[in-house]
Formats: sequence, structure tokens, C-alpha cells
Amino acid sequence: RRIWPRFRIMICLYFLVCVGWFAIRTAHWKQVNDPAQLYYLCFLMDHGMAPYRDLLEINMPGIYLVNWSVMHSLGGGSAAWRVFDFALMGVAAWAMIVIAWPYEWLAGVFGATLFILFHGRDGAGQAGQRDFIIAVLLLCAYAFLFASFRKPRIWLMFFFGLSAGIAGTIKPTPLP
Repeated sequence: RRIWPRFRIMICLYFLVCVGWFAIRTAHWKQVNDPAQLYYLCFLMDHGMAPYRDLLEINMPGIYLVNWSVMHSLGGGSAAWRVFDFALMGVAAWAMIVIAWPYEWLAGVFGATLFILFHGRDGAGQAGQRDFIIAVLLLCAYAFLFASFRKPRIWLMFFFGLSAGIAGTIKPTPLP
């Protein structure tokens, strides 16, 4: 049975208010944990040091690329990481809606809202974390995979592989 159009709009507006409230309440979060440490490592790499040789570090190379890109495109402060974190949430929402689209796009909106709010519930220490970046990349990979199956477009498989490959350069464990 189909949900009435007005009710669907009301639900979407409610979800938008919840996400907006989350954004307002967390905009002040500071850069802590992984992003702060990796920012410093990228700073040292910009000044001639090399990971694994000069810097004792256990992270995979993909996370350096992500952090270096954020640092050089958005800036180095906490505000840049909040922008990046919100951008990741937006990309995750897009991917969930794409995955759910042929059946019920509202399910994708609901899933995206829950994903964003659960991410926020974990606190400032989880903003910009490697696992969050990997989760968003794998959501994108599946969105491209499902889109390529629904409408046979082989070029979408390239983006599936690219998203999954980048996730594997951050941590190899999610790929299997």
C-alpha cells in the first residue's frame, strides 16, 4: 500500500529538521582523534618527512591522501573537518537514496537520516574517522553497482571499483 504524498512530504520534512538540528548542535565540534593526528602527519609530510621511514605510522596510504586533500582544499582547522564530515553524510544520503530508489525512495531517506544521526550520536571523536570514510565509500560502491545492474551501463562498474578500491587503500579489511 502506498503512503499518501502529503504524509511522505511531512516525514521528509521531519527528517530534514532532525538532520538540521544535528548540524546546528554539532557545528562547533573540534578536530580530535584520527583527523588531528593525521593532519599533523600530513603537515610533517609537507615538510619533507616520509611515512614508514621517518614517521612511525601504521595507517594505509589512502588515508593520507584523504587527509592531505582535505587539508589542502578545505583548510586545516576544525571547520574544514566539519564541512568534510557533512559532505560525507550528504554523499552517504545520496547513495542510500540511489540504492532504495526503484522500490521506495523514502526508505533511502529514512536510512540516510538514521545513518547521520547514529554517526552524530557517537560524538566528536568519530567525525572524519577512517571507518566512517570507508562506510561512505562502500555505500557509494554499492550504489554504483546497483545502478549498473538496473540500467546496463558498464561504465558505472568503473566507479564501483574505484570506490571500493579507495576504501581498500584506507583499510583493507572491509573489502572481503
